[in-house]
Amino acid sequence: MTVGDWDDEFDVVVLGTGGAGLTAALTAAVNGASVAVYEKSATVGGTTAVSGGIAWIPAHTRAPGLTVEAALDYLRAQSFGAMDDELVSTFVRTGQEMVDFVEKHSEVRFEIASGFPDYKPELPGGRPSGGRSLSPLPYDISRLGAWQDRITAFPADYSNVGFDAETRARLHADIDADTAAGDLCVAGTALIAGLLKGALDHGVTPATGCRGVELIAGADGGIAGVRVDCGT
Repeated sequence: MTVGDWDDEFDVVVLGTGGAGLTAALTAAVNGASVAVYEKSATVGGTTAVSGGIAWIPAHTRAPGLTVEAALDYLRAQSFGAMDDELVSTFVRTGQEMVDFVEKHSEVRFEIASGFPDYKPELPGGRPSGGRSLSPLPYDISRLGAWQDRITAFPADYSNVGFDAETRARLHADIDADTAAGDLCVAGTALIAGLLKGALDHGVTPATGCRGVELIAGADGGIAGVRVDCGT
């Protein structure tokens, strides 16, 4: 294939449908770009879907006392002098903006995750009491229609990776039975389901069973395209 000789053209191509991929696709679509999303698996969500779905946003505004300065002190203390201050500062300072954007343009809703202290709370800027971690609220997966059965999941008794059956049962037990409605999912599944609904609502439909096999460089040395194998 020569550069410019494409089967399909999009402003943005996303490979993978984990939390990062779906957030990137949603952001591009909201801002007016044409977007294609390719996922090598038959289901969407990647490892995010079977994770805790926790986002570490160290200077969000939903808890008191979370300052940019303390977050940077904490990250700098464990970087062994290798931290890119400008890049990390951007991550810390724009975390709340990202949360607001995702909640505005998708059906993901976050809450402060209880019982999640920083991994190294003894370091300068660390928080033994937690508060920096956000988790997705339970989500009614039936809102995805035909896509509700196309999110990555481990068998209920699979305990070597992801959440085992006991943990899943505990998380579901935390849902108020009096207010619960629909087919609720939790943790990483809830994060992926809400992001997927947002992407679908903005005209982005992931293509599954499609593996990215080659990045194609343009004349300027940048990436101009990607070769995707959809098994056809």
